[in-house]
Amino acid sequence: MPSVALTSVFLLSALLLESTTANDLRPISGTFEVNGNIKEKDGVDYYNTTNIHVHLNIADGCYFMSNIFDDPFLTRTTIEIFNINSKLLTSVVTPVFEELTKLGIRNIMESLTNALSYEEMFPLINSLPVLP
Repeated sequence: MPSVALTSVFLLSALLLESTTANDLRPISGTFEVNGNIKEKDGVDYYNTTNIHVHLNIADGCYFMSNIFDDPFLTRTTIEIFNINSKLLTSVVTPVFEELTKLGIRNIMESLTNALSYEEMFPLINSLPVLP
């Protein structure tokens, strides 16, 4: 069976919100690679994702929180410490965002590849002549 790899590069900015916490992650660039193979089901070929690699490059972050300790002074002090050390904190949380991105890509790929055959997903590839 042939193997197929999809590679993409993306640029985005993110504002992540969760209740009383907001993180402004400064420009994010990244790459992701989706590897897979073709699986046959009921005589029809489908793309099967086998591995996803994600690399994010997050330059910096600015962190905002409110009332996280029921103590305004402690909350303010924590925010200041996070923002003074924002590059370090961002480097620590980047692997978490890479894993979340990987999960999102896997969900998208599975919903596409479960609904569409390989031929429906890549009609032009199937019409190309096979080289000897």
